[in-house]
Amino acid sequence: MTLLAASGAALAQSCQRNEDYGDHLYPWEFCDDDFSRRHLAQFKDFPAEPTAHFTPVLPARLAGADVAVNAAWMEAIRRDHQSQQGLFAGHYLFVHRGGCGAGCHQSLIVDLRNGRIHEPKQISLVQANVNTLTPTLCKKLDIDCMQDTFSFRKNSKLLVVVGAVDGNESKRGIYHFRWDDDKLALISTLEKSPYDKPTKRAR
Repeated sequence: MTLLAASGAALAQSCQRNEDYGDHLYPWEFCDDDFSRRHLAQFKDFPAEPTAHFTPVLPARLAGADVAVNAAWMEAIRRDHQSQQGLFAGHYLFVHRGGCGAGCHQSLIVDLRNGRIHEPKQISLVQANVNTLTPTLCKKLDIDCMQDTFSFRKNSKLLVVVGAVDGNESKRGIYHFRWDDDKLALISTLEKSPYDKPTKRAR
């Protein structure tokens, strides 16, 4: 799939005025027509093969973490496993938590077959976009606008990330990753520069 990238300034010029969000387009704000002519990866396009019945194994420790950090992660893992909300790509558990600043998420992926923890750099520190997606765009991306930083499915290898990956403000955007061979592979991205100034919407 072709890698998608464009500057916020260029995208801002194509966005139509949206009464729900006022007259201005702010940095990192995505509009419906940003994707009007783009093919978007779908969860169904990256199915996770069914896994034979197994007894889930939860890790006891996060390597290199101090006592407090380890305790916080183990609690998050138990919570997400119990609620079943973090089930991902067949036999994995996607776990994320805050604590590194406003709108900031730290994430890891647990293989429930053996309890092995994976810490992909791309999602180790993600600064979320806040109120940057319209309901129409969330629907097209097949994600929940209320929980749009990370979107995934139990039966899919696709992971959608909305925010600044690697904790790098210059990488703020919408990212599609494929989880394969215990690694995240970038499928496509649409980025917006954090240095773009608010642009008056076209009337």
